[in-house]
Amino acid sequence: MYKDSQIIMEAILALIRQGIPCLPVHDSIIAPEEHKELLCQAMDEAFFKLMGTHCPIEIK
Repeated sequence: MYKDSQIIMEAILALIRQGIPCLPVHDSIIAPEEHKELLCQAMDEAFFKLMGTHCPIEIK
C-alpha cells in the first residue's frame, strides 16, 4: 500500500470509530460539514503517524 493510501485509510478508520460517515475520493475524504474539525484532526494525526511531521490540510 502506498503512503497516501495508508494515510487516507488511517484517517477513515479513525472517523468510522467515532461514528462519522465518510467516503474516500482519491487522496481526500468527504464527510458531513459538522465534522470538519474531527476530519482535519484525523487526517493530521494519520499523516503525522506515518510521515513524522504535520502538513497543511485544505477544506473545500
